[in-house]
Amino acid sequence: MSVEDALRTTLQESADSLPPSWPDVGALVARGRADKRRRDQRAFGIFAAAAVLVVGVLGGLRWGSPTDDVAPAEPSDPVQYPTWTAYPSQRYGFEISVPSDWSAEASSRAWSPEVDGGDSRSVGQERFSSPLGDVGISAWSTPLPRAERIRSKADLVAWATDYCETTGNESCAGIGERAVDLCIGRLDCHPAILVRFNNDVQAFLSGGIYDTKKMTVVAVWRPEWSPSVSTYGGAQNLLEAILSTMQVWPAAAIVEDRYLRPVPVETLP
Repeated sequence: MSVEDALRTTLQESADSLPPSWPDVGALVARGRADKRRRDQRAFGIFAAAAVLVVGVLGGLRWGSPTDDVAPAEPSDPVQYPTWTAYPSQRYGFEISVPSDWSAEASSRAWSPEVDGGDSRSVGQERFSSPLGDVGISAWSTPLPRAERIRSKADLVAWATDYCETTGNESCAGIGERAVDLCIGRLDCHPAILVRFNNDVQAFLSGGIYDTKKMTVVAVWRPEWSPSVSTYGGAQNLLEAILSTMQVWPAAAIVEDRYLRPVPVETLP
């Protein structure tokens, strides 16, 4: 045997006699952490892609694409008149708003049909006047006997007709045919009516958010054709705007607009 072969045999026998080597724990931990980072990165990439897809789908459902014809949702609350002033009636329990530059005069006693009927300046009314004093608005309530409680539009028409005759107003015939149907409240349409008379326009409210034992009357003491109310779009338009601050709207407007917008503010001062 040559010297090289002998040396090779000795080295091999020495290596075989050594115990098996232990793994490098630090290297294994480092390799495990690296593998975990790679797995986390892959998982995050998958999650991010899925999130982008979900947001895109939901975005298309909510906002639509530029070619969609779906109109945006309308606001659920009615437009308010920030420049108007609210006046709570201490005597009658309702609240009414009028333009801020109008003057107000509180009632000094309860309204009575025998004493105050037909008197647009009765101290039994909550009274409001335009800056020039050429337009007056009044609001008040009067008790309803049990037999006169309001349950339908027919009851309202009968009461308004009797009231018209008792107070000496003009054009008491045909109230049912020319009355404008109103709704009290946002959720339920409790009937009320608005009526044009020869020299004024009045609304009659009972039920809903108003006391069923009373009739509440709101009046604009000018005829529809009067130049003094032309700035407000006419006496009826002015009264409808006032009523909208009292949670009362024309029934036709509720049918046309589910969100119960009042009279457009640009038509009012």
